[in-house]
Amino acid sequence: MARTTTYDIAQACNVSQATVDRALNNRSNIKKETKELILRTAVKMNYRSSSLPEYYEAKKSNVIGIILPASLPFYTELLVSITQAAKMQGFHTMVSFSNFNLEQEKQCLAEYLKISVDGIIVFPVGEDGTEIKKVLQMGIPVVTLIRKIKNYNFDFISMNYEQAASLATQYLIDLGHTRIGYFTIWDSSANLYTYNKRLKGIKHAMKLNGLILEDRYVLQDTDNCQLINNLVANNNLPTAFICFNDLNAIHLLSFLNSVDIKVPDRISIVSFDNISMLRYITPQITSIEYPFDDIAETAVGTLLMRAKNQDSERIVKLFDAKIIRKSSCKKLPDIN
Repeated sequence: MARTTTYDIAQACNVSQATVDRALNNRSNIKKETKELILRTAVKMNYRSSSLPEYYEAKKSNVIGIILPASLPFYTELLVSITQAAKMQGFHTMVSFSNFNLEQEKQCLAEYLKISVDGIIVFPVGEDGTEIKKVLQMGIPVVTLIRKIKNYNFDFISMNYEQAASLATQYLIDLGHTRIGYFTIWDSSANLYTYNKRLKGIKHAMKLNGLILEDRYVLQDTDNCQLINNLVANNNLPTAFICFNDLNAIHLLSFLNSVDIKVPDRISIVSFDNISMLRYITPQITSIEYPFDDIAETAVGTLLMRAKNQDSERIVKLFDAKIIRKSSCKKLPDIN
């Protein structure tokens, strides 16, 4: 492999060789962000210079930046696992929130660049990934969790949502359910990766059993459960619902209780995540357990590997799920 030159660095950063020389030799008359880009690029390209090891060590913060979309139970429980996994590797964590907003996500990334974190774990809000790609190009490793970004090959760690949804669906079918619905409180701004993977898994399991997921039972509902209310009014409910997550399931359960439809006597519910607050809900909701610790350990490990080797093949790891059977599902009587 040819030795990296200042010309190569200049080409990669879209600056002149003179600018590269100023950065590498710590001279004045260069913007701070330009200098930072050049030095990070030089490290990434294995440029040999006596000043770079000193720069690299000085820039190590032993801090991993984490960008969560919200402070909801699912994210905070995964955060606990990530923090513990980072601590085991000698790293601290810093947390910021995008609030499901692309502009705020961009601001979080910018703040982490300013303080020179050693890597970033992000739950992407959108599906584009342009701003995250810019961070990678500056030599800062990034691992994406849960939601996959289109059109760019980031390191990506998640649960196998398609397998998980198929597992939940098959469980209900084995209990005798053939009219199964898919329920979510809809947010049109969300990254649709996990929603669509669940939907695909439900349809796949039903097709394997000679069943069809009817469009009228795929409900992207509002907070007041208007679509569910319409089904109730028309006496047209399915016998079971798979909910997008546990919070949606709790919301649905509350509404059904308010119209005197009992779970699981009249309708069964399965959801995703198995968050700890489910222990306080009656009936206890059958849920797909999220492998928090496995995903956290893999995310941190991938981030640290990427910091040492920017050019190795990108990692995509999907963990299979298991179902935690509780009391929100009922076996239907045989019709034979």
